[in-house]
Amino acid sequence: MTKRNNATGILTILILTTLTGAAQSKPKVVFIGDQFTYSRSSAFAANPNWINEGWSGSVPNNSHLICGAGTSGATAYRFKTDVIDLHPAIVHIMVGVDDANVDDAAEEPFTFPTFLISLQQMIKMAKAANIQIILGIESPEWSDNGQVEPMNSIIANYAAQNNIPVINYADALCSCVGSTGGFGNGFNFATLGSYMSVTPFGALAPTPAGYALMTQLAEATINTLV
Repeated sequence: MTKRNNATGILTILILTTLTGAAQSKPKVVFIGDQFTYSRSSAFAANPNWINEGWSGSVPNNSHLICGAGTSGATAYRFKTDVIDLHPAIVHIMVGVDDANVDDAAEEPFTFPTFLISLQQMIKMAKAANIQIILGIESPEWSDNGQVEPMNSIIANYAAQNNIPVINYADALCSCVGSTGGFGNGFNFATLGSYMSVTPFGALAPTPAGYALMTQLAEATINTLV
């Protein structure tokens, strides 16, 4: 009995060691962005090497300059502390909706160039720290402003020009193909569950099914970088 118990104990240790080693071999990934990153809690519960640095607070009108808000400028402002100082292997950047929500027609000539500048700042910092980059495209349906699509085009074009992986969550969630930010709400045809639902503000937000789909897309892209 003693020998059998010893053998069982050794086997258990080997299994635990293998599982621990597999977990440790997975890259540390920091996800940074606005409330749609922050609310992606199920993805991080299933992936302990992922770190959520999304922002869930209010978005003041001058949030381009305020640390903590989810706009591109504020995300770039906190990028060193929330990303660089954590020394991840990969950073997933997803911004745009909060920029659109604080924008109006008079500010468009200012906002879009500022959005690109902030995006470039974050990418430059990540590259200098040898951190690989993934960009995410947000759904125009997540905003009631209508200005997300131009920012999605900026992200898609910049990613293509600089060979940066980009995940088109907008097309995936609306079951669309071939755009930088599809409109509409898709469904999981296996469960008939909707990928997005209406928020109290009239916009759409990902449902648990939507976040599960987003997590699958992120996992697949991360696996191409490791």
